[in-house]
Amino acid sequence: MHEIKTNVFSQLGEPDAQHLRLRAELMAEIKAWIDREGLTEQETADALGAAPQCISDIRDGRIDKCEIDVLVTLLTASGANIEFLVKHREQTSQ
Repeated sequence: MHEIKTNVFSQLGEPDAQHLRLRAELMAEIKAWIDREGLTEQETADALGAAPQCISDIRDGRIDKCEIDVLVTLLTASGANIEFLVKHREQTSQ
């Protein structure tokens, strides 16, 4: 997975920073798959069962257009196995 080490969205003060980071990581995985397969946008749309505009949005990095559930569905259609890791922040004692 193309893990993003720093959450740039958090650094920019985005209220949905974790959500945006997850979208960015999922989009990066889809872009990498498209590049590995050497597919056009139309071929990708056909292979994944998506609208060509959706694939265009992913390729162009339009993060605001891509919902997490759609990205997960596309990755699954590409044959990817998706795993999640949840880390809890350590609570400080007062």
